Amino acid sequence: MPAGGRPSIAARIGARARAMLDRARGRAIAGHVDAAREGVLYGWAWRADAPDCRLLVDIFVEGRFVGQALAHLDRPDLRDAGIGDGRYGFELLVGDRLTSDLRGVRAFALAGRRRVELMSPASRRETTSIGDPQDYLRATFAGLRARDGCEASPPGRAPQGAHPRWERLLAPSAPGGPTNYIAHIAHRERIASDSDKGRLLRDYLLRYGRRRGRMRAPLSAGDIAYLTAGPNGDAPLAPGRAQALLGRGARNDDLAAACAWAIYDSASLGVEDCLVPASHRRALATPDSASESMTAPLSPFMRRFLAGSPALTTIPWDDEAGRKLAWFALLLFATVMPQVLNYMPAEGVARFALAGAPDEAAFDDFLAKLFGATGYSTARWRADIARAGYDLARQDFASRTQDGGRLYAAARPAPEAPLVDVQLVGPFTRRLGVSDSCRALASALQQTGRSLRLCDYTLDHPNTSRDSGPLALAPPGPARVTILHLNLEDIPAAIAYWPDVFTDTRLVAFPYLELSKPEAVHRLGLELVDEVWAASRFIADTLGSHAPTHLLGTACKPVAAIGRSAARSRAFGTSIDKEAFVFLTAGDAYSGAHRKNPLGAIAAFRAAFPDETDVRLVVKTHSRQRIGEASERETWQAVDQAVQNDPRILLMDRVLEDDEMAALLEGADCLVSLHRAEGFGYHLIEAMRLGAPVVATAYSGNLDFCTPQTAWLVDCALRPIVAGEYPRASADQTWAEPDLASAVAALHAVRCEAQTRALKTAAARELVARDFSTDALAARVGTRLARCLGEV
Repeated sequence: MPAGGRPSIAARIGARARAMLDRARGRAIAGHVDAAREGVLYGWAWRADAPDCRLLVDIFVEGRFVGQALAHLDRPDLRDAGIGDGRYGFELLVGDRLTSDLRGVRAFALAGRRRVELMSPASRRETTSIGDPQDYLRATFAGLRARDGCEASPPGRAPQGAHPRWERLLAPSAPGGPTNYIAHIAHRERIASDSDKGRLLRDYLLRYGRRRGRMRAPLSAGDIAYLTAGPNGDAPLAPGRAQALLGRGARNDDLAAACAWAIYDSASLGVEDCLVPASHRRALATPDSASESMTAPLSPFMRRFLAGSPALTTIPWDDEAGRKLAWFALLLFATVMPQVLNYMPAEGVARFALAGAPDEAAFDDFLAKLFGATGYSTARWRADIARAGYDLARQDFASRTQDGGRLYAAARPAPEAPLVDVQLVGPFTRRLGVSDSCRALASALQQTGRSLRLCDYTLDHPNTSRDSGPLALAPPGPARVTILHLNLEDIPAAIAYWPDVFTDTRLVAFPYLELSKPEAVHRLGLELVDEVWAASRFIADTLGSHAPTHLLGTACKPVAAIGRSAARSRAFGTSIDKEAFVFLTAGDAYSGAHRKNPLGAIAAFRAAFPDETDVRLVVKTHSRQRIGEASERETWQAVDQAVQNDPRILLMDRVLEDDEMAALLEGADCLVSLHRAEGFGYHLIEAMRLGAPVVATAYSGNLDFCTPQTAWLVDCALRPIVAGEYPRASADQTWAEPDLASAVAALHAVRCEAQTRALKTAAARELVARDFSTDALAARVGTRLARCLGEV
């Protein structure tokens, strides 16, 4: 549900039904955990006997306290159901541990001296007495106690100093325009970037930033100043611009509204680290003159928080022991809600911040009494605060940069690792062609004799995971040369979210590209690197005029052939007759059905063999159910229809292990790729290595190894890419349209001309062994590295 938006019809009907059910049961507290989407939990809570009361809700996932929400957001569906004024919704940004099925999620509304469980799939409908504040804290933060043996040494943060690539991310893309990073995301996420600044920032934060959550989407100091503008000398508690833009406009310019934004609403949107106006922070954190001289003074925020929490209202404020208990309670809340530290008196926070701080012993004593002999201590508390993204030494979120901007990389500690010659970063543990290429490059680099570090990168790679196998993967660290084996559109995020291992290194991109010219979404990635290594001449030609580019090629992974008969038996079992001639076309759904063009292969197969019964076409794919684009789904529906209409066509829709895929390629009589564009074409070269004939479109990256001597090339004509066929393709982009008659002739030739088939497959094997072996790639990479390292 977008901020301030209406829930779905199903959710509204559900809310109405649940409200009536609770009324029928005479419950004073009604509520429900409705949904979880992209790490955000949605629900509502209402007190029938006090409809003006806005309840606090404690939320647990798998028994661990993950945060507190304030049920005060407007929900028209609740109002329509007759539930008071409808302002009883709550949202909490939980992050990755939250699953869409709400597994392990339990939520409790705090009312009077009771904690009442709201309805959810994991609900037990418990109502428990809160007891005294210590009992409440002991039960709520039991997860801290359970973390016995957890590392007590706080992680560091990024080193101070110049970070030129960070500066590039946060610099304006044009005078008066958005930052380079926001402009990049606008292209990638299809956010209208020609709108006014406020709307662009709103869409960026709601559609992209909230999904990133506590990974903190980049914002410049100028963006933050713009979004926090609003308060002034006459109205220091006036709402900042962000509150209205993000659907959290305050009804009052008072301390209560400022507190709700600072603690709850901003956190639900993932902006509590940067979008609370400075005047709000001062007003909430500065003790009044009457309490300033007291030991353990309470700030206005602390007083409001304690008074508003039924579990903590009995803490006495008028004596030192009570105030210290209040401090200790808030310090525990800070482990999951670190923003509370911004609104506690700075001098008081400093008394706990560093080892040997004045109040460390008192806090240790409190923790020991609260949790028993579990070892939870002030030192471990400091480590938990650091893990939550807060820098106690600076008393601010670690994501805040030196110049007042915001970048998750700023909160990542400087890596403690030895300097290596080469660091290779890529999606080693994801099942896709780029991963195969990354592994091939790793093998080649190992043969160069250079010191090497391999780092797995999975951000924004939803593909099925794969085992790392014999690869020794490690966290990133310093390197003389760092190779980002990522697509260009992924490089800005690597800079924004990874520790800064990119400043004192020669940064190389090893991207794949299927378009004949780079798009706007590729520009920032090109600007951030020092040079590009290309796997194919097609990629080198595409990028050569935009960045220093070197054609390195790639390597085919070594696969041991098991023999056609054994491979065929393993791939097809008894589902296909031994005598049938099997054509195979393959491509995972993430690669794009329009680009891979399975319908083209189906059309060519049916036209080539309209009546033959001894031929088969296997369409191999996976992950179709995870595709959201309507036109892609329509293409796969057409494939399904073709399979239903022609029993000779078989659909294989599942993930295969590497040896299973190799058996499929070796067991087929021909691999058909009527693609419209390929950056390289790994399945094609793997099939050649295993001796399978290849029919392929005569266009793009596969032409480095698909020649008239090694494959049957299908004629094609360039045509414009139609809107919806390829993500973010501009109107002037083109790709190939394979000629049906040429494809039909190629399929006939493969099946009927045994001698030509033998000649071409032999030539293909020879070419792959000579130019695309690990040894050949290692030689090319070694030569280029010597130049990068200044040895030539």
